[in-house]
Amino acid sequence: IQLARIIHGVVPEWHSDAGAFTEGTVREIAAYVDEHLHRRVRLTDMAALTGLSPGHFAKKLQRSVGLTAPAFVNHRRVRRALGLLAEREVPLGTIADDLGFSSQSHFNRVFARLTGMTPLKARKCLSG
Repeated sequence: IQLARIIHGVVPEWHSDAGAFTEGTVREIAAYVDEHLHRRVRLTDMAALTGLSPGHFAKKLQRSVGLTAPAFVNHRRVRRALGLLAEREVPLGTIADDLGFSSQSHFNRVFARLTGMTPLKARKCLSG
C-alpha cells in the first residue's frame, strides 16, 4: 500500500473498500459466469474481471449477492437448467454436462438442494 501511495500518490481504491459491487458489476459478473457455465468457473477468473484479489472479490461478492462465489455459480447453473428443462426434451446427462457439472448425480444433488425437487420432477412440472 505504501508503494502504491508513493508511486501513484493515492491509496488503492480496494484498500478500504468494504462495500458491495454495484448492480452493473454484479450483472457483468453474472454475464461472465453465464457465458462460461459449460466449464469450471474459477474464482481467480471472476476476480480478474474486477481487478481485485480472489479473496477480496469473494468477500465483496458475498456482501453483494448474499452467496459465496461457488454458490453464485451454482445458482446461475440451476437457473439455466430450469430454462433448458422448460424449453426442450434434452437428456438430463447432457444438461449436466453442458452446464459444467461433474456428473449427472452432482447436477441432481445441487438442483434438488436449490429448488427442492429433482430435475426430472421439475421437467414434469414445467411441461404441464
